[in-house]
Amino acid sequence: MCVARYVMCLFAIAALLCGSSLPVCASEVWSQSLGSYSRVGEDANGRGLLMVKPLDEGCVLFDLSVQEADTDSAPGNYYRLTGVFILDDEQHGLWEDKNSGCSLQFTKYRKRITIKTGDALLAAFSGKYDLCSSVINGNARMLEQFVEYLPLFKTELSAKGNYQVRDISDAGGDICKIEFIAEGGSTKVFWAVPSLDQVLRVEGSQGVIIYQAESAQQQ
Repeated sequence: MCVARYVMCLFAIAALLCGSSLPVCASEVWSQSLGSYSRVGEDANGRGLLMVKPLDEGCVLFDLSVQEADTDSAPGNYYRLTGVFILDDEQHGLWEDKNSGCSLQFTKYRKRITIKTGDALLAAFSGKYDLCSSVINGNARMLEQFVEYLPLFKTELSAKGNYQVRDISDAGGDICKIEFIAEGGSTKVFWAVPSLDQVLRVEGSQGVIIYQAESAQQQ
C-alpha cells in the first residue's frame, strides 16, 4: 500500500476520534502550487528543478532533480527523488523515506518553495525554489508514484503485490507509459499525459480513465 495513503488513513481515524477535520490540499497555500520551480542561485550551486502537483487528501506529488556544479577535479553529482509528501495542519509538507528515516520538509510562500532537511544523505536537495512555469512535464517516475497513490479499486493493483515497474514510454513521445509487473508475470499498464491531468489503465486496446483533473473535464 502507498505510504501516503496509509498515513492519511491514520489521519482519518485520528480526526474521527478528536472531532477535527482532515487537512486538505485545497488550501490557499498549496491549491495553486502546480508548476515547475527552479533552484535559486543555480549558477553557483548547480541546477535544481522541482515539479509539484497538488493532490487531494492533503498530499502533493513531487519530482526533484539536482545537478551539482562541476569542480576543477570532478564533475558534479546528479540526484533525483520522486514521491508524495503530506501536509500537516500548518501546511508544511513532509516526505520521509520509510527505509532510512531520512526526510524533507517543504514550505511554500507565494511563488517560492523552500526545502529543508537535517539528513546529510538528502542535503543536496535543500534550497529555495522559485516558480518558473505553471505547468509540469510529467515522467514515468511521477506516474508510478501517482498510480501507487490512487485507490486500489481504480488501479486494480494488489495491496500485497510485489511489483517491478518498467518505463515503456516511446522515445520522444508525448505520453508517459509504465508497466507494473507482478511476481507471477501478470501486468498492469498505465498511460498519462505529461500534465498528469488524465491517467488511464490500459486493458487490451482500450483505456479506462482512472483519474481526470477538474481542469481536464472542463475542456
